[in-house]
Amino acid sequence: MAGEALRREDALHARTRSFRARAGRAADVLAEAFDGAAKPAVAFSGGKDSLVTLALAARARPDVTAIWSDDELEYPETPGAIRAAGAALAVDLVIVAGFSRHAGWFDPWRDAPFWREPDPAMLPIGMRAEAWQAQAGYDAVATGLRAAERAGRRINARMRGLIYPAPENAAHRRAQPLAWWHLADVWAAIAAWELPYNPVYDVLARAGVPRNLQRVGPLPLSPGWVLRAGWPMEYRRLVERYGARWG
Repeated sequence: MAGEALRREDALHARTRSFRARAGRAADVLAEAFDGAAKPAVAFSGGKDSLVTLALAARARPDVTAIWSDDELEYPETPGAIRAAGAALAVDLVIVAGFSRHAGWFDPWRDAPFWREPDPAMLPIGMRAEAWQAQAGYDAVATGLRAAERAGRRINARMRGLIYPAPENAAHRRAQPLAWWHLADVWAAIAAWELPYNPVYDVLARAGVPRNLQRVGPLPLSPGWVLRAGWPMEYRRLVERYGARWG
């Protein structure tokens, strides 16, 4: 099995009854959420959870769109991984300029020269990605949020359920089909379905970052020790430009 992030037990777990039940339930959730939708989409971060969500969504609706909000300060492997996943799953990819502030100080795509060159196809939206999705007519949007990762996500899943009206437009739907999945379920799906996961996870695995702490997201939200262990040159460049914000 290729990739340092994958383990033998991942493929074994994919054969269990519990995994098959969760995968079947997630597929049903997406089929229901996308039923009658004119423009179904997945909010795709390039992380493992949204990758599995996108794979399930592509089975439910081959016309689904993957929407990536590019936050400029991304892991160097992420832009390529985003495009590779979209191509492998044969889905349309839309890239929008990130708008939300991260870690209380970083606003993506505000200060030139930028950290890296933006994708030529990137759309400047000037608003939060969720608001833009509603404005652009994406009437059913799935996310890879899992309740196990954060207390707020557990509360959200309990209060709203797996399918709920979009806060930005009550006529639209949002879905979180993996809300009650475990970490082992996600990696089992990646192994069994041979999904092209982000190489960032291989770097994290080599650096000794525990599986439950492995995250793919904007660099301002990444712990300094993780960046120093896996991307020392990138870390030094970040500190030179933005100061010692990572600890």
